[in-house]
Amino acid sequence: MRGLNCNLLRCTALLICVMLLPTAQTQVLPDVLPSVQKAAERQAEQARERATERARERAAERAGDRAVNLQNQALERVQNQAAEQAAGQAVNQLERVQSRAVGRSQAQAERAGTQAEQVQQRTERLPPPAALRQGRAEERMQIQGQPSRPVNLLPSLPDRLEVASQSGAPAFVEINIEPGIRVLEREWVLLITSQQRIQLEAEASELLRFLVREDSLESFGRNILTFRVPPDLDADEAILDLLPESLRPLMDRNHVYQAQSDRRRLAGTKSGLPLPMSPVCEESLSIGVIDSLVDIGHPAFNQNATGPEVVQRRFMEGDVTSPLAHGTAVAGVLIGKGENLVPVLPNGRIYSAAVVYAQDDYRQAASALNIIRAVDWLLEQRVGVINISLTGPPNRLLQQSMITAREHGTVLVAAAGNNGPFAGRLYPAAYPEVLAVTAVSQEKTVYRWANQGDHIDFAALGVAMPTAGKDGDFTYESGTSLAAPVISAFMACQLNRSGGDVDAALSALNSMAEDLGEVGRDAVFGNGLLHP
Repeated sequence: MRGLNCNLLRCTALLICVMLLPTAQTQVLPDVLPSVQKAAERQAEQARERATERARERAAERAGDRAVNLQNQALERVQNQAAEQAAGQAVNQLERVQSRAVGRSQAQAERAGTQAEQVQQRTERLPPPAALRQGRAEERMQIQGQPSRPVNLLPSLPDRLEVASQSGAPAFVEINIEPGIRVLEREWVLLITSQQRIQLEAEASELLRFLVREDSLESFGRNILTFRVPPDLDADEAILDLLPESLRPLMDRNHVYQAQSDRRRLAGTKSGLPLPMSPVCEESLSIGVIDSLVDIGHPAFNQNATGPEVVQRRFMEGDVTSPLAHGTAVAGVLIGKGENLVPVLPNGRIYSAAVVYAQDDYRQAASALNIIRAVDWLLEQRVGVINISLTGPPNRLLQQSMITAREHGTVLVAAAGNNGPFAGRLYPAAYPEVLAVTAVSQEKTVYRWANQGDHIDFAALGVAMPTAGKDGDFTYESGTSLAAPVISAFMACQLNRSGGDVDAALSALNSMAEDLGEVGRDAVFGNGLLHP
């Protein structure tokens, strides 16, 4: 604008000068004035254009600044909203975590309260402190098999144990796959009918490449096949994928089952359950025992000229040694005679299926395969009761053998186990087709290391139990293994009297049992105590 003003002033000055010129000179004014006016107009127009351009530039700059500011404000708002949302989610998640933590704490508190009540109930049933102060603590500890140190006094078995034959050659390998669960390494068993055998050949021929043994179980009407698979197939997911869907429930590992007893040379108490025991019945009965070999040359079995009859059959692989002590102790309770020992079945005949092998100098075990084969053989002998003093994990084929035995009218009686009152269930005792037996002392207190649970059916004397020992000796042993044959004798006698009616025999035992612990059936003593 200043430039425009200057030009107008110069033009005005020029016009004044022209007006002041002499008259001669003013004659040319009409020619000059239009040119001057045009020049002034052009300069003014240019000045206006330049001013407009600069105004546009400034407006564009201001618009750009406003756009940037608006964009920054919008971004800030979005960021603030996102932060608020994230904070809200974090708070919600924290509240959920706290809620779950509170729920778990409450559940744990409830479980702890329940366990405390159970411990209190058991404590109330223990002998009074006055009795302990009268010098009977050591005697009570011995009678109930309570060690002064933790129960697991023996070192754990190695994770991989080679079991040798009598010649020293390796027979098979036992491995630990989970805490408390042992199996024969890479061995799987399959229990099938003849029609299922045809299906196996048609649909799972690859699996048959690993077949190492096949046994015909006549009483079962089935064959049991043993496979030894390569390491990459030694798992449920891998091996079962080779089978048709319908056959998968019929296969399982070859699990290992432990013998259940604690050898102690202890004296009995002077009160409580009477010892020696009296016979449960005098009938001539046959009873099956699945255990180790029985020392038939023991003096406990040779009190008469003919002696109680023991029929034995081995089911161990090859020439693997079967220790005599455990089976001899079980047989001693049933038919043995000797120092402080009266048989519960004085005229009984034992069919002994020897399945137990030695794991070390103190522990014995048996495989699921051989227990199943033993059940089949005992069904062929038409025994009414089968005693099993072995425990281990659940096994699909073992349970099927228990079901088959019950369908044949044979009752299976099994030791509940010696893993302690808070241990999990052990099998076959925990199967519904089996009678589970716990052990008590002469004072009717439960054996300290007996397994407990709502599957327990009956209790019998099994602490400091007099019986036949190793090397022709007589001894006292503790454990649910020693209680089981007492219940087996009761069941055999009642089954004989009921004409083979299992339900009637069970009803008779329930009416005979002495209720211990809580009123009615409980997880410690089951339906109660049976003692001859």
